[in-house]
Amino acid sequence: MRFRIPVIVLSFVGVAVLVRAVWIMPGMAVLEESEPVEEVETLVEVAARLSAERQAALDSLLAPYVGLVPERIVPSDAEASRWADSVLATLSLEEKIGQLFVVDLKASWLVGARTLEQVARDWGVGGFHVPRSMAPRTVLGHTNRLQRVARVPLFFTADYERGVGQPSNNFAELHASMALGATASDLLAEAAGAVTAMEACATSVNALFAPVADVNNNPANPIINTRSFGDDPALVGRLGRGVHARSTAPRHPGDAQALPGPRQYKHRTGHLPYG
Repeated sequence: MRFRIPVIVLSFVGVAVLVRAVWIMPGMAVLEESEPVEEVETLVEVAARLSAERQAALDSLLAPYVGLVPERIVPSDAEASRWADSVLATLSLEEKIGQLFVVDLKASWLVGARTLEQVARDWGVGGFHVPRSMAPRTVLGHTNRLQRVARVPLFFTADYERGVGQPSNNFAELHASMALGATASDLLAEAAGAVTAMEACATSVNALFAPVADVNNNPANPIINTRSFGDDPALVGRLGRGVHARSTAPRHPGDAQALPGPRQYKHRTGHLPYG
């Protein structure tokens, strides 16, 4: 009995050496000879890569506009607030009330004033709304002339929901918003907003009432129709934010006939794109 224990111990040692020689050592050799394992991207790196790829795709879509649109210096919120407060402090009550109005740029509505210049200079309105059908060259002539005579810089607004272009001019006429909705592409939505914003700036229009952010879930309402991105509130909100990234806040938060049903449903559906 005294010789069996050492033999058994030696047997276990021998098996361990054999296992190491046959299975473990070759595996270690394979690991040493193989190429280094590629490091896995972190979430931050993945996000940065995807953002760079998206920006490259957007830049390629907007390449025809490179060099045509001058760089604009955008003041910080603090600087803009200081400037606005300083101007507001110099205005009378009548002039402050005038700043609340944006009037039609067509001279046909004038009552009590002989010219649009008089409206801008003497009435002190906040701005003018540009008719969709007005030619871009005509718009530019009006905006430059009226800005010169106004005491406070004017807003020039426009309903360029499908871009500045029309068959009668060389600007880009875009598809209706529902066509963008069919693509469900944030990238195309942002490109559409960028093109519209750049071409609007070329005519000195500085405030866009676009895109339409209504949810098209009422087929009996002809007002919204193809002007909406679709009937999915989440999609409308996502694409609306894409266009808004390059233009201004979406318009028409819940047309009166767009949302049938209880008030809670209207609030939940119509206001979701603004969340």
